[in-house]
Amino acid sequence: MKKFLEFDVFDAVLDYDQKVKEHNRKVKLAGNIFKIFAVVLAMIVLMLAVPQMSDNLNSIYVESGKYPFSIFVFEVGSGNCVLLHSDEYNILVDCGRELVQFEILDVLDYLDIDRLDLVILTHPDKDHIGNMAEVVSKVEVNRFLTCENGDYDLTETYENLIAALDSRGIEAEYAKAGDSIRFGDIILDVVSPTKVYDTSNNNSVVVKVGYNGFTALLTGDAGKSAENDIIESGADISADVLLAAHHGSASSTNDEFLEAVDPEYALISVYQSDYLPSDKALRRLIEYGCDILRTDVSGSILVTVDESGEFGIYTDR
Repeated sequence: MKKFLEFDVFDAVLDYDQKVKEHNRKVKLAGNIFKIFAVVLAMIVLMLAVPQMSDNLNSIYVESGKYPFSIFVFEVGSGNCVLLHSDEYNILVDCGRELVQFEILDVLDYLDIDRLDLVILTHPDKDHIGNMAEVVSKVEVNRFLTCENGDYDLTETYENLIAALDSRGIEAEYAKAGDSIRFGDIILDVVSPTKVYDTSNNNSVVVKVGYNGFTALLTGDAGKSAENDIIESGADISADVLLAAHHGSASSTNDEFLEAVDPEYALISVYQSDYLPSDKALRRLIEYGCDILRTDVSGSILVTVDESGEFGIYTDR
């Protein structure tokens, strides 16, 4: 477990293109090493046929117990799964990716969570739904919030989720900009969607999370059109921590949006590939001076917040 992990400081005389290339070179090198370990670990797990969590992942769970509020950004490849956790309330935002061997139910069990006060599906893409249907079937869910869908095809994965909600008598609520939900000291302000878009990504539910002065912006897969509309709406989207949209895609986290958020840290939920996170998005974040944390490099990420709103960041590797 590492606290306040930051990538190596780049020499100030390097231009941003060089910084991005150096960043990617280091990430690819680390990624290759992690892939080798991942293959070996997978073989061991298959042979033993016993679900296991790494000691470091266990450590961040233990660390979260020391603070009144925590945000977990789980390593689920190029998907998304976030848990907002306090002594009294638990809020799940998205549920990972179907093809990634990550069991949020195991995590909830480990943290002794048998009730989710709110489940948010940012939008109906499979890499954000994951095994959410199983979660709502097995865990008590008080409320379910998602986007109103536009004129686009919906997957069988989404239809299975809706069926699971129906079977439990859980009615889907549709988020819109201006909504505000409070759980004790946890405040969730919906800043998007401002309208119904014709793409699922732009329809993403974008939520500003607040806790005693600390703020984080969770952006789903919102693209440039949605980001521009958020800015035009005049919503306050300033945040200490930004979960970069669409896994670091070039079409998201644009300059004007980044300036409005003004984050200290940018977190990216991603599986290292040839196109994600994009060089353009990384260049913008580096130019703005954000400290970047990526799940493909750092593993699962934990943000802890104390009663005064001071925050810390831990990773599982």
